[in-house]
Amino acid sequence: MKGKTIYTNTIGRLDKLISLNIEEITDYGLLELQMSLVRFNVTDSIEDISPYHNFTFWANDGRLNVFPDSFSIADVLPDMTFSAFLNKLKNWLNLDIDFKHDTVTIDYVEEKFVETSFRDESHLEADRYIKKSNQNKAYELKDSKETIYITKDGVVSNISEYKSENVNTIDTGVDVMKIEKKNSLFTARRREGSDFRILLYDGLKNGLPVTVSAINEIDFSIENVYERLWKNWLRFRVTSETIKDKFSCDIYENLTTELGRYKYNKTQLVKKISKRRVKENRWEVSIESETLG
Repeated sequence: MKGKTIYTNTIGRLDKLISLNIEEITDYGLLELQMSLVRFNVTDSIEDISPYHNFTFWANDGRLNVFPDSFSIADVLPDMTFSAFLNKLKNWLNLDIDFKHDTVTIDYVEEKFVETSFRDESHLEADRYIKKSNQNKAYELKDSKETIYITKDGVVSNISEYKSENVNTIDTGVDVMKIEKKNSLFTARRREGSDFRILLYDGLKNGLPVTVSAINEIDFSIENVYERLWKNWLRFRVTSETIKDKFSCDIYENLTTELGRYKYNKTQLVKKISKRRVKENRWEVSIESETLG
């Protein structure tokens, strides 16, 4: 690298970290590094500023990527409670998590909502109800590095024309660890300050547990996560109509959020149900739902 210019700037101040990684050294003799600065001035040509040089050098001895023979579970688990970890997974992978007694059922919302069974509730139609379009809403789906915006037109470059109260943010909280080459190996670099970091591992490569950026063309980029786990669900949310109605019914009516409903000539996914007993065998029911299709 002798005589090679490796960095220039025009702001009048130089503050640059330069890292050198020496690989496959067979000669264990003296390694000499020499650096100098020159300033080029259009009027005065090159001016010697060597008296003002201020370099700091340091070196770390030893090999990179020396893998340990054993691991403690504390070394690989996130430093958070299980409920916080579960919420991270839910926001990242768009999961529906249902707790019933001693059973937990986990489904992908992206797949589950299109398989919903619908119950005909035409006999429970109210004379008046509230209907509101959701096409004025937008979503931003983000991780620690990237953000994408979704509206009724699909993925767009910005949503500045949308009111802030109509923008829903889904922060996955995920930090996809950067893959770097070190000592002829590919490994993930941890970024400090992130409590939910992920990487991809696809088995040993040449006998070493190295990381990869994708497996079968699947990676953890926010675009890939959106296409696989959020696209249809968010498309539904920004093209649907919200319906709110109130009616009375027999207490034995099977009203549940697990079933969709057919009412007012539309199929709907039920979001919220509230009930109030007004007579011994009658409920006053308020339901909020969103139209599907």
